[in-house]
Amino acid sequence: MKVLNRLLALAAALSLSAAVAQGAPPQSSFVLGMSAETATFYPPGTGGLFERNSFLQIFDSLMHREADGTVVPRIATAWEAVDATTWRFTIRQGVTFTNGEVLDATTVKESIDLYRAPESVVASRYRSIVEVVAVDDQTIEIHTSVPDPFLPNALTDNAFILPTKYLAEVGKEQFASKPIGSGPYLLSDWVRGDRIVFSANPDYWNGVAGIQQVVWRTIPEPSSRVAALQNGEVDLIWEIPAIQVPLLERTPGVQVQSGPSPRAVYIGLWPDSPVAGGEPLRDVRVRQALNYAVNRQAIVQALQRGYGTLISQPIPQPTYLGYDPSIEPYPYDPAKAKELLAEAGYPNGFTIELLATARYLTAEESQAVVADLAAVGVTVKLVEVEYGQFVTRLTQEKSQSPMYSLSIQGTQGVDAYEIYSIAIASTGTFNWNHYTNPAVDALVAQMASEFDDATRADLARQAAQLTHDDPPWIFLWNNSSIYGLKDVWQWQQRSDDLISVYEDVSW
Repeated sequence: MKVLNRLLALAAALSLSAAVAQGAPPQSSFVLGMSAETATFYPPGTGGLFERNSFLQIFDSLMHREADGTVVPRIATAWEAVDATTWRFTIRQGVTFTNGEVLDATTVKESIDLYRAPESVVASRYRSIVEVVAVDDQTIEIHTSVPDPFLPNALTDNAFILPTKYLAEVGKEQFASKPIGSGPYLLSDWVRGDRIVFSANPDYWNGVAGIQQVVWRTIPEPSSRVAALQNGEVDLIWEIPAIQVPLLERTPGVQVQSGPSPRAVYIGLWPDSPVAGGEPLRDVRVRQALNYAVNRQAIVQALQRGYGTLISQPIPQPTYLGYDPSIEPYPYDPAKAKELLAEAGYPNGFTIELLATARYLTAEESQAVVADLAAVGVTVKLVEVEYGQFVTRLTQEKSQSPMYSLSIQGTQGVDAYEIYSIAIASTGTFNWNHYTNPAVDALVAQMASEFDDATRADLARQAAQLTHDDPPWIFLWNNSSIYGLKDVWQWQQRSDDLISVYEDVSW
């Protein structure tokens, strides 16, 4: 309840930041201008925000979180904890996928099994599950190895229900480009790198969408996204560079919405990367030195116009239960960085590769990091790739460099356990740098089955201090989410950065 209250408070605060024009005429098409597109429509293969925003349009999950933080039924009409290690879900009757395949309890069971399978990118979200049982056509029970207070959260706007018969027929690769769902829209066209077109599902069980078509236009260049909004080519854009906010604020018919994102932006440090050069990162003094070496505040001020806050721990901001505000970010101290490098046996520095994509670190930000590290003797070979290639290297080829730019967020942005369990714990499937700290693992294991908010928050704060002192990353910042919207639309920025056109956009 405390977590929900905080989320509601944040949503209320955000609602005060923008006015919405009224009285616009009905529209039949809504065009998003986004910097990248989903890499796949096979949900167990990825867990990124672009992907989840794409999945929301065509798939259903068991539950849905509304913009004010309220969790509401979707495919599950009811759920309850039967005992300490059993959750029971009642499955909605009469739902079919757009190919006519029936969605029932067996479908839900088989879908969840896909997400918790070892090869699933998101498996760590469902690690506590030992068995999913279809009790009858409309009931499933999920048995967990330990009491799991987070299971309903992990099934909300996640673990989208898939037509398992169709999937078995066509295979993962074909499904990834020709998905079938039961959601409010269906995929009608996908020109990779250019646009994705979603058309309203005429038989949607929850009512046909008022907006008949959603077009996701991929516009990687920020200034081009801004121009597209100004020219009326798109209706909503995200990831607006701070430097262009004043320009949009002066544009008639456009409103700007901004607020803290739920993400921690960081540079992962992987000593055992298959790309050579990561060996020095085994020494905690080197990882601390890199944190002292980067002048992050200068980057936030100069390149983000102050639209960001430095982070000191894996949890990005105070809306998460378990965030520790007493831990200060590493200060910019190049002398201290040189001292630590010398103590670790690298008085003359070393050479290392940084894999970056503009989705997480712009070219200017990357260059600033490279310059700061060079100033303490660390020579960085910067490798910049487009988002799709980056995701492939990260999730499929396991070939990311010993340093790589990335961000992480909890799926709902409400509890520190979400991030620690998937990105910091040694078993986390988003722990791409294979960070291991047994003391942190023990705390995360305790958090996993702790129902009491205060106790869980205390465990998370202990983990925050440990990971600050033994940094898995170069901690960068909690960036701001900045949106531009045609004011003929009613839409309000969400604290989790999800965009459900069906639920949240109207005129």
